[in-house]
Amino acid sequence: MRGGDVVLFLVDENLEYLNPLRIAHQPGVVLEVVTTDDNQGDPSSKGTSGNSKHVVGELSVVPCPSSKATSIAKDVASLRIRGTDDSQALVVSPQDLALEMALQLPTSITNHFQLETGSDAQHDQLHMLRLQMQQMYQKMEDVVASIEQIDEQRKHAQQNMQSQIDKILQTLEQMTLQLTQHEQKAQQKIEGIQQKIQQFDQDIRQQTQQEIDTVQNNVQQLDAQAQSFRQQNEVLLQKIQKMENVWQEQDRLSPVLRRQETQQALDHFVHAYHRVQAVLARHSQELPIPRLFIILPGPADDVGGCSSQFRFYFLCECGAHTATRYCNKPHEIHLADHPGYSLDNQKEFIDHYGPYLLTMMYMVKYGAMRGGLVVPPLLGLDHATGTDTEQEHVKFIKRNVSHLVDVTITHLEEATGTIDRGLHATAHQSLGPLELAQLMSYLKVDDGKSPVGGLCPFNTQEGHCTWVCCNHLLEYQELALRRLKYAISAGGGICIGDQAVLMATSETKTKHLYDAIGDACRVQNIENWEAMTNLSLDVSSHSLTRELSAILSELRSLMLSLGIDQPDGSGMFRNRCLNSLESLSLSNGRLSMEASGISRGVIRDVAFEVVRLSGLTLDDFEFFQQCQPVVLKILLASDEMDEVRLADILQHSTKLRELRVGCIGQQSFKLINSILSTREKTVLSRGQSALRTFEVIGEGLVPLKLDKSCSCYQYRGAVTALFSEDPGRFEMHVNLHSSHFEPDDTAVRVFIRQYGWSIKTLVAPSRFDDDHAKLLDEATKERGSIIEHIDITPDFLTDTGLRTMDQVIGRSENFLSVRLSLGDLGTRSQLEMALPLLRRYKDRLKSLRLSGDATGWLKHLAEAFPDKDDFPILEALCGEYGNAQKESNPGLISWLKGDSRPSNRRFCSASIERKGDKGLLHQWASS
Repeated sequence: MRGGDVVLFLVDENLEYLNPLRIAHQPGVVLEVVTTDDNQGDPSSKGTSGNSKHVVGELSVVPCPSSKATSIAKDVASLRIRGTDDSQALVVSPQDLALEMALQLPTSITNHFQLETGSDAQHDQLHMLRLQMQQMYQKMEDVVASIEQIDEQRKHAQQNMQSQIDKILQTLEQMTLQLTQHEQKAQQKIEGIQQKIQQFDQDIRQQTQQEIDTVQNNVQQLDAQAQSFRQQNEVLLQKIQKMENVWQEQDRLSPVLRRQETQQALDHFVHAYHRVQAVLARHSQELPIPRLFIILPGPADDVGGCSSQFRFYFLCECGAHTATRYCNKPHEIHLADHPGYSLDNQKEFIDHYGPYLLTMMYMVKYGAMRGGLVVPPLLGLDHATGTDTEQEHVKFIKRNVSHLVDVTITHLEEATGTIDRGLHATAHQSLGPLELAQLMSYLKVDDGKSPVGGLCPFNTQEGHCTWVCCNHLLEYQELALRRLKYAISAGGGICIGDQAVLMATSETKTKHLYDAIGDACRVQNIENWEAMTNLSLDVSSHSLTRELSAILSELRSLMLSLGIDQPDGSGMFRNRCLNSLESLSLSNGRLSMEASGISRGVIRDVAFEVVRLSGLTLDDFEFFQQCQPVVLKILLASDEMDEVRLADILQHSTKLRELRVGCIGQQSFKLINSILSTREKTVLSRGQSALRTFEVIGEGLVPLKLDKSCSCYQYRGAVTALFSEDPGRFEMHVNLHSSHFEPDDTAVRVFIRQYGWSIKTLVAPSRFDDDHAKLLDEATKERGSIIEHIDITPDFLTDTGLRTMDQVIGRSENFLSVRLSLGDLGTRSQLEMALPLLRRYKDRLKSLRLSGDATGWLKHLAEAFPDKDDFPILEALCGEYGNAQKESNPGLISWLKGDSRPSNRRFCSASIERKGDKGLLHQWASS
């Protein structure tokens, strides 16, 4: 080892990084550092260490970070290596990295470093090592201080957490205590509520029992009245008993005689029964004034007191007979809408009517219910009209009605000497017509006021006359009229304004309609409107007499005008009019309706003609829904074209069978595309559509007839679509017009491209060109063609277009005929175009329409077809000729008739139209 080298011994794993020299060591044992002389390899120096010198003193002067570090240093300093020779020591250079590592050890370790005596540079280096050691100790002390601070924070946090836990536990204890107290209070409240419910149940039971007792008393009173009625009709019962005795006696007679006498007895009984019923009905209808009335104390003499003078009040007899299903208000007996009447000679009035009044007062106090009439206990009061004083008195009555009723009952009991306050005491009292008539003599009726307390007579369906408030009567009449209109609409009829058209679609709906008519009593006018007999009736239903039955039996159509009148007691409307109808008609400015095929009240066909689509209302749409299969005809002006609204009609009118629309120009095909696509959507959503015929009429509307038949040739519409039961198949007859191609032919192209496969009959004008033929060819390639008839004006068709049309015709298995409209064959160019067409369609050409003077083109045809058998066999030939008479054209007539042809080759007909005399057709037919 050279002078100045340092021998470094490390601890533990740090030795693993000293390469290449390794020495054996024990973990945790500090090895001494010794120096040797240059003769390190001399054996004489082996085992000696006396020459080793401490270059510096012990490094214990370096302060330790803490007392713990100092203690550790002392323990380490006390350790010594048990002797080995110097050869086992590690010799390193001061500049070696191992030196730096050794110098960074604690004091207890560095105290045992031994350095060889060296230069001043080594002393400086050692000084620097001391400084580094001090910095390291300072860092260690900072770390220990940080650890102690963290430990203090941990203890503080633990104390805070424990404090929070204690607070939470304390809060939970308080909440538990509060919940316990709340539960105790809730239990107390529940017990209190249960006690109240039990008390309320007991009160209800007691009150119910009292009401039951009251009702039983009322029933007893009414039973007594029924017993009185039976006593009044005792004579009739005796007659019935006598008849039974006669029948028993007749049992001993012969069968024939017994049957005769029995029939006579039955006829006599029926006659007597009808007479009794008529007398009873007349008795109930002849009541001069209302039968229900009461008295109450008049205006108070002193403030808060009651007068000894009484005032007379009528009661409104409304009940179940005035109620309708449209009204939710209760219909109960109540004071009439009238201020009441003063009494003249009050004592005599009470003496005469006291028992009956007492019964009425009991009824008012306790209430009653019988036969649809309801009297509520202490009945409510309506606002009354009259002077300010009377109005104040009415308010006073409403505030003190219970006290006033008790005062009146007490006064009547004392006046009549009645001690028992029960209802049965006066149950036998009733008033007849004479007594009611005398009643008016006791009332002080002011001039200009109603003598019956603002009440109006009302006849029930049973024929009884009751008196109700006028406003109730008007309300009932309005609601009953509404019910009648609803019944008419539900039955398939229509109500517009004060007119109605009846349509009986089923037995049940017809019965409801009859019931509504009988309930409302509104059928006032019956008119024969466009009837077959050309009669005109305008008579009130209640005035229909037997003399009119012969006229009514001839009635075939009906219009109803709804008003307020008496019911038709004769039953003529139901039994004779409705059963004899065959048609109905209606026109209201928006639409016209014609119904036919009526059989036993069931309408088979309904046709509507709508003037303007914008005039239709929601009621009209609902009516379309309710009708049987419908024919709808609409005239659309060009300024109100609304495909959306018309499509909406088609979508929601599930029973629409035929639809005819009047439309002009290119708008027609926009409408056609919209309607057909809407029908396809309807079929996809519902699986079917009721629509069977759809026609767009391009030349205006023609008179609509329900039995209109669609001919393959005789149609005027731009498009007529006929739909079959198969939702995906339909056929169309298309009549194109030049106006459809203006200003462009976009709509026509869309129509041909999408629906060309369904065209069965095609009428093409001169604007039909090769492009249109190509679209028709493409539309029929996949789905085939069903075309049967073509009526074409081939002015714009070239040979290519004609070949394309031949392909379309070839795809149809049922093609029948071609009709050609050609120009003036007197012109050579027109003739050269026409001759190939005549030869092309020779076998299928059925009709030929030529323009120009026939005398000019006839000779050209004769030249082109010298053999008349080569000319196509036509069903019709139409042309023009000049001002000459037909007799001047014998050759034409002879040629048309084809005298030289076989009998099976002849014209069916031919027509020639004269110039200047449009519309005049001359027809010839062969033998």
